[in-house]
Amino acid sequence: MKYIITESQKQIIFDKIYDYIDNLLSHSMIVNFFDDMEEVNFPEKISHIDSIAFYNDDYDRQFTIYLENYWMDNQFGMIRKKESPILSINEPDIKNQLDGMFGNHWREPFLKWFYFHYGHELPDGIKIKTIE
Repeated sequence: MKYIITESQKQIIFDKIYDYIDNLLSHSMIVNFFDDMEEVNFPEKISHIDSIAFYNDDYDRQFTIYLENYWMDNQFGMIRKKESPILSINEPDIKNQLDGMFGNHWREPFLKWFYFHYGHELPDGIKIKTIE
């Protein structure tokens, strides 16, 4: 049996997933910038950082953004560089819950949620290419 989903229905589904994410995740996280695994305070340039970590109030890492210069210049690293910046959910329970409930359909609402709550924390020019 085939179902046709209209654009308005797609928007309703998107909004429901967004609301679910909004209730699931913290709106106030601690943000740290890193260069070669060392914390950097107030980076002057994006070239001085290779990742950005987001921690909850218990200082558990929730998300990490991996920038191009995070990856080594080997075969695997070159593939990952092309996918960067990568926004990675570090908390397996959260990712498993989203995957289990929504398949891959949570990624776009999550990205919108992330930019709404934390986009102001990002240095200029960072546009997420990959969510995992």
